[in-house]
Amino acid sequence: MKATRPKEYICFLPVAIHTALDGDVYSIFALDTFSKFMFHTGTERELTKETILKNIKLLLDNKDFRKHRIKNFTLVFGSFAEWKEEIEELIAPYGKMLINKEFVTENFTPVLEKLSNNLKTPPSTLN
Repeated sequence: MKATRPKEYICFLPVAIHTALDGDVYSIFALDTFSKFMFHTGTERELTKETILKNIKLLLDNKDFRKHRIKNFTLVFGSFAEWKEEIEELIAPYGKMLINKEFVTENFTPVLEKLSNNLKTPPSTLN
């Protein structure tokens, strides 16, 4: 699979982040595989069907996501097959859901590596 236009394939990834006070929290990201534009929809204390659906709604309402016409996109997850019906109901009629962990990993790895490197060596403009 290779995207040929913006918002053809959107990878969706919750990232567990350990905190000292709250334990693990989950930052939710979505990545347009064509433009490599990354959306951060929020941070949640629990990873439940309700929080995933809430963050999909936040993505759909995001002004940057809405810049390009929403038409026939595929939201790609590494898991959550058990919630496919609810997710597809939420993104219909414009989108469908696909489970492909390898695709999500392949597309998010370089972006998250760059983010990690930036955290280790912040740009000088942030001083």
